[in-house]
Amino acid sequence: MKHVKTKEVPATTRKVTSYTCDLCGGPSGEDESDAAGAYRLAECTIMMKRGSSYPEGGNVNYVELDACTACFLGRIIPALEAIGMKPRKDGRDY
Repeated sequence: MKHVKTKEVPATTRKVTSYTCDLCGGPSGEDESDAAGAYRLAECTIMMKRGSSYPEGGNVNYVELDACTACFLGRIIPALEAIGMKPRKDGRDY
């Protein structure tokens, strides 16, 4: 779930301030840096886009879900595998 803040600067703009998991409500990202200064990032967004696109514009509608890594790996992937989907993994040990 996107959490947005409306700010008037002179026009009204909206900026995403954080994301939460749509299943458990916890934070959906793991943004942090380690002792060596490496930046870790974990984002899980499930999205479907459908519409049309032309050189002069288009119309795209979408459905989007946000999940934390624990729910994505522990609940969503097993549920998708249970109905026959085969997620593509890059070989890393998750």
